[in-house]
Amino acid sequence: MPLPLSRRLAGFTLLELLTVITIIAVLAGLSFPAYQMVTNKARRAAATTTVNALAQACESFALEYNRYPQGATTTTTDSAYNTANTQSEFAAVPGSYNARFMSELTGIGTDDGTRYINFKGLRFLESKDATGDISGDYKDGFVLNSSGNQVELFDPFGFPYIVAVDGDFDKAINKTVFPLTEIQSRIDSGALQKGVGAVALGDEKGPEADPRKLRNAIVSWQ
Repeated sequence: MPLPLSRRLAGFTLLELLTVITIIAVLAGLSFPAYQMVTNKARRAAATTTVNALAQACESFALEYNRYPQGATTTTTDSAYNTANTQSEFAAVPGSYNARFMSELTGIGTDDGTRYINFKGLRFLESKDATGDISGDYKDGFVLNSSGNQVELFDPFGFPYIVAVDGDFDKAINKTVFPLTEIQSRIDSGALQKGVGAVALGDEKGPEADPRKLRNAIVSWQ
């Protein structure tokens, strides 16, 4: 028997609407972890590309200038540098940003307008502009300061990269140069048998994360 016209025009009942909403919520809850997994995989792939690019950029610099980019003219020992100022929510990242190191890699002059050893102004490292704004939360790319004389590089998780170089040119980097024991444990002997080692700290854990506890760092030598 056909339903009365008033019943057919009444639409969904409250119970039916609640059922639909519940189903949508359950489906969304099931799909969110999958989305996070895909996003994280893409970020790790991007970080892997950049750590390899950083290592290659330093090697190319050494071929051009017969030394690796460094943070001081008198440095003749193995050293590690951060590629960006640590953002406040990740204050536990060890080490410090070195403007000179990034200037030598990118050919962008520092505060006094010089490019140090990279006097030719060659661009050894390329990257896209980071996402984020002047309030911070930069990720995945370069950030140039307002004066155009200082560049930083953030990984896709919002951390600086860490780059260690062979300052004494003995074709090895003492593993204690790396500031994290988790990274040092990824080196079999007492030294990394390479001229450069670049690291991305890995998966984003939120503002409360302590990167020193991360064990899934992305390294250029493995």
